[in-house]
This record gives sequence, structure tokens and C-alpha cells, in this order.
Amino acid sequence: MAPSPPNFEAGSMSLRMRPQTEYQYRDLNPGKNEIRLLKILPKRPESAFDSQVECSLFITSLDSAPKYHALSYTWKDPAERPKLGYVLLNGYPFKITPNLENAIFQLRSDSVQIFWIDALCINQKHDPERSHQVGKMRTIYERAENVIIWLGSSSSSVSHAFSFLEAIYESRSSNNIVADMLRDKTHVKSLEAIIKLYRRRYWNRIWVVQEIISAKKATVMCGKYRIDWLKLQTVQKYLWTRHEPYLIRLDHEEPTLSGLSVEIGLQGATAMELPQTLSSSGPDIIALLSTFWTKQALDPRDKIYALVGLSSARNDSRFVIDYSASVRQVYIHLVRYILVSSKKLDVICSKLRGSNEFDLPSWVPDWTVRSSKFGRPVLSIVETKGVQYCSAGTTTAEYELRDNDQILNVKGVLLSRIHFVGLKGTLESSTDFRTGLPILLNWYRLLYIIKTPRSADQEAFCRAIFYDRFSPKNYGSFSAPELMEQILGAMVLLTEIFCPEARIDPDLVRLRGKYQIERWWAESWFKTAFETARHRRFFVTDTELIGISAEPVEPGDLICILLGCWMPVVLRPKDGHYIFLGEACVHGYMYGKAMEELAEGKFQLQNFEIH
Repeated sequence: MAPSPPNFEAGSMSLRMRPQTEYQYRDLNPGKNEIRLLKILPKRPESAFDSQVECSLFITSLDSAPKYHALSYTWKDPAERPKLGYVLLNGYPFKITPNLENAIFQLRSDSVQIFWIDALCINQKHDPERSHQVGKMRTIYERAENVIIWLGSSSSSVSHAFSFLEAIYESRSSNNIVADMLRDKTHVKSLEAIIKLYRRRYWNRIWVVQEIISAKKATVMCGKYRIDWLKLQTVQKYLWTRHEPYLIRLDHEEPTLSGLSVEIGLQGATAMELPQTLSSSGPDIIALLSTFWTKQALDPRDKIYALVGLSSARNDSRFVIDYSASVRQVYIHLVRYILVSSKKLDVICSKLRGSNEFDLPSWVPDWTVRSSKFGRPVLSIVETKGVQYCSAGTTTAEYELRDNDQILNVKGVLLSRIHFVGLKGTLESSTDFRTGLPILLNWYRLLYIIKTPRSADQEAFCRAIFYDRFSPKNYGSFSAPELMEQILGAMVLLTEIFCPEARIDPDLVRLRGKYQIERWWAESWFKTAFETARHRRFFVTDTELIGISAEPVEPGDLICILLGCWMPVVLRPKDGHYIFLGEACVHGYMYGKAMEELAEGKFQLQNFEIH
């Protein structure tokens, strides 16, 4: 293995021997479509610092640029201790992150290598240039000969992971051979290595989504090890489509492989793809934001800007990338743009609210919020099932932005008022059975407030806690009521295992004995239910509607359906106006029923001033 590159820190002997001046960028000419490219120079044998990486920048028009590669990598981990790496850039010391220094060190060869690398090719201290160049990034990655996906330095497990992935790729024409490989206990270490590979920080970075999707060719690199991106992608899809049940069993039965099914089915290469429900030619930016909501950025504005190039906003003059604007301004501008361009209010339902560190109006989503604190956004919950709610039918939004975009005035109907609420969904994770099962049992008992639950009520309960995201594949040979009964029976089975002291209602005990239910099947279903239940709350309204909404909802909050909004919302009256709390899944009112009742005169349109 090649030696690690040195990390020159302030005050070290090596740094003191370098020139103490900084590289000065020359301005790019936007009218000539100019970019900078980086030459990674070959190692000079006569150099006193034989492991020092030397580079040079040059300016070229993107339209006539020479052949080049592009690097996709993570900048740094905010949790890392302060530390810098260096390269010599046109003869001057230039500070970069240790991860980038390691990448460039590994990319250096016996000949000059030409790359586009954002940290070096964009003057990061000049906001106008940064704004302009970020708008070109999709084109830059599309035109690269190859995109190098740098996962970081090597470790003892990397060779096992890459070798096993290559072996599966070569054997994929025979399901039996691959099945034997998965069952072979000697390969447990290799599967563990794959889990570690997909848990590297790279996969959590928001910018890499555009970089990978735009690439015409890509190579995954970890230290000195390489594998073709298409092979990685093919193996993941193959394992999930052909061996999903066994992966789930391994996940539950082999302690060291916990999370394997999630990593193979949802993470890695799969997590970098556009869902089939989105148009590859230019999906709506809000759909992209909800798809890739877990990805992280050092700059909160990049949660949006990193995806613009993939979206329909890319060539829309109404959307402007502006790094001189504050995070608050950028997030409000996004909602305003979507309201103007789509005439829909769906964007306000796209994310559960957080601590509001940017002082946003309640109707503006904070895209920095992570699931571990405030719950999973509804679009990411339903996207894999292709669910298309239309609570407001085919209506368009009737809205007005006032007070310098601080107030959103909209029209809609008051559907009902929350009367009872269940326990808050304070689960730490989707595998927190000890906490989650008592919460769901508490929610189920709210049905008794209405009446003793019947089959239709039980089905309504299941649809609510799963956000009504069932597909024909889920039913198999069973009817919808039969599947719901099995799910409730599975809840009893898991309660007996994880919470034997909990009280279980007799009608649920009966369902437990009606079906033969396997534990792994039950756990799989309720991991999904807990993803929905996390930081949400079950409710019953004063008109006996049932549903689930954001954790902060309380008795007295209003369930409303706003024109042009795909889901019901919860509003809280406050000082003559309203506060937006989040979207709601209300059984029976997810597909336009309220608009039909509005036409029949059951409801009246009214204005809601939301702050």
C-alpha cells in the first residue's frame, strides 16, 4: 500500500520551509463560459519532499475544455478535530481538507492528470463566482470523462468488500451460486465489510447526488482499491430483487449483520438514484428535496443548491443561486418559487418542523432538520409506494404572500377539530420495539372512544399508522381487511416478545390466534410503522375522524384542507392568526372527498392567515 501523505500543520518544519504567500485566483469571465481545471503533476524523484503533491490551475472555456476527470468526495466531518492538509498550487501552499489531500495523493500517477475539483477550481471566498459556478456543476460532471467517487482512505475491511462485490457481480447469472455465497459463514466478514463501506460519510453528502447522477462513467475508489460504479449498482439491485427475503433474515438472525438489508436495499448506490416516479429530464425540486432529505451539507443553503441542477428549476430564471443571501432568505425564496411555479401548496407539508434556528415562518420547511429529532418527511415515506394523495382534488392554491414574505394567506376548509390525542411517538429508532409497541397500543385504544373497533375501524387504524401506503404487492392472496388483521396480530406477537407486561385488548388477542405469523415478517412490518410513528401522534377529532400528524398537535388544533395542497394540514389558532404544525393523514379524506363535500355545501371556503 502507498504511504499516507503528510499533513502539514501550522508551525511544522515542513510548512516553514515553504513560501509564506497565498495563491491568488484570477477572475473568470462568465461571458466566455469559463471554468478552472486542475493539473495533478507527477511525482518528481529529485524533490526533497517526495510525498508532497504539486498541482497547477488553468482557465479554459467549458465549451472547449480538454479531456478531464471530476472528483466526487466529502469535504470534511464537522466532528473532526481542526486539521488541515496542503498541496502546492502553482508553487504556493494551498490549504485543503485531509480527505481531499489523501484523494489527490492517490490520484497522482506517472503522468499529468487533469481534474475538476470544486474546493480548488472554484474561488470559495468569492460569493458571486461561487454562485455562478455552482450553476454549472451539472454540466461539468456530465462532460467529465470519468467521475472518481472517493470514499476515503482504505481500511482492513475494504479489500474484503470490493472482492466480494466483484464475486457476486461475476456470479449473478446463477441465483443458486449467490445464495450459497450468502449462506456461507466464511463470508460473514465480507458482508460486514459491505455494511461498513455503505456507512462511510461519503454517502451522506448532498452534493454527491448530482455528481453521480450526472456522470456518464464513474469509478468508486477507496484508498488504492477501485470498482466500477455500474458493478456496484448492479450488485445492489440484483441482491435486493433476487435475495431480499434472505437479506432480511440475515439482518435479524446474525447479530454482526444488523442493518444489512437496509444498507443493500436503501443505501449506497440505491440512495443516489432518482425514484422511478420522478422524471429524469427535470423533476420538481421539492420532490428531489424530499427524496434526498437525509443528505448533509456543511452550508445549510447547499441542501437546496446542490439539487437545483437536477431539477426543473435549473433553467428557470425565477430561481437564483445566491450565496450572498442568508439561510432564512434562501429557504423562504424556495417556497415562494414553488408557489409561483406550481400553484400548489405541497411544499409546506414537505418536512416536519424543528427547533427553528433560522427564525423561519411556520409554513417554511427547515431542510437541515434530521429524522433523529423531528421525524421523517411524508414525501420520503410514500415515494417508494408511488402514493399520490390529492386531498384538495384538482384545485390550485389561492394564496397571497404579505409582510415581506412573512405571512402566507391561503384559502381552504375547516374539516374538523382534534378532540383526543395519543401518546407522542418518541421513538429513538425504527427498531425501538420496547418503546414503540406500547405507543401503538395506546393509539389503538383511542378507537374505543368512538366505539368498540370493528373490522372497518381496524383497517382505518392500520392505514393511518402506515400513512395508507399499501401496494398490491403487499396484499398477495389476501384481501385488504385480512392483511390488516395479520398486521394487528403481528403487533400482538411482538408485544408478547418485547413487552410481555403490556395490556393487550381482547379483540387483538383473537387476531393473534387467527393467523400463523412469523417473527421476521412481523418485525419487518413494524419497523416500517415505527418510521411513520416517530415524532408523530395519533388523534381522534370531534367528528370521529381518525388520523396521525406531527408530534406537537394537541386537542383544539384544527384539521384543514387547503386549496392546492395534497394533504390535510394541522393549524393552531393563535392571536387572530394560525401557526402551521404539519401535514396529517386523515382516514377517508386523502383523495378529494372534502372538495366533493365543499361542492355539496357541507363546508365553506375561508381564509387562513398563517405566520
